[in-house]
Amino acid sequence: MNKFLIKMFFAGLGLIFLSLESCKKNNVVVGQDIVPPTYAKFNSPSTSVYDSAIYYVKNTGETFKIPVGITTVSGKDREVHFTYSSSSAVQGTQYNAPVSITIPAGHALDTLNISGVFAGINAGEVYRLAIDISGTDDVPMSPYKNHFVLFIRKSCEIILTDFEGAFDNTYDNAGSYGPYTTTVTPGSITMTTATSATFTIENVWDPGVPVITTVNADWTADPDHPIITIPDQEYFAGADLWIRGTQDGTFSACDQTITLRYTLYDHTSGADYAADQETILGR
Repeated sequence: MNKFLIKMFFAGLGLIFLSLESCKKNNVVVGQDIVPPTYAKFNSPSTSVYDSAIYYVKNTGETFKIPVGITTVSGKDREVHFTYSSSSAVQGTQYNAPVSITIPAGHALDTLNISGVFAGINAGEVYRLAIDISGTDDVPMSPYKNHFVLFIRKSCEIILTDFEGAFDNTYDNAGSYGPYTTTVTPGSITMTTATSATFTIENVWDPGVPVITTVNADWTADPDHPIITIPDQEYFAGADLWIRGTQDGTFSACDQTITLRYTLYDHTSGADYAADQETILGR
């Protein structure tokens, strides 16, 4: 072997050793698996460090499910522990949730189930519940994705026929007049779409004479915030009074109330007779 080939041989060995040294400096060893650290974390699809969601609690009992994962698989069962904090939601009153879940051997993913207590949640209120992974000695908390905020609200299925009949706790204008009785006319409800309808209400504003008012209900945009409107129509022919909605009203399937906002006016002159009225029907 001539000197040129010998030099080339040793130069090649030097490049190989330099390459191996470089791999070691970057903590990479050829032929050896890299084992990631073991962490428990909320396994939601969001890339945010802290996630949040709204939980609409219904009387049908659906739970809110939060996926929880561990970054490695183990041959034994492992527990993941949680802590809860809230200034308004109380364990056992507004919600129920476990202090830990067990991820079975051979698995890396399970579910934390939060159960809202329908009877303990006030309609219209929002309860903020913060959930943290506290970890254990075997499964420490992740340095990220370890915090989840749940906003709990009440949600009721809208069955309009439940509104039929008398509302004997009706008040006008923040309670300045009432209580008196109004009635959603039985059999008057007509569905116009799957999420909208018309029906009639008797004795709105308690005029002392029989009046029947047609209203429109719609929950297409948001079933948890349905609206109710009053189309322009005759109110009492004997006095030439008409009624028209001035703002969207609301109705609640949870607490069985209807709120109407309207103006009564003289149909001939156009002058307001009773402007910007609000009537709340309650049972």
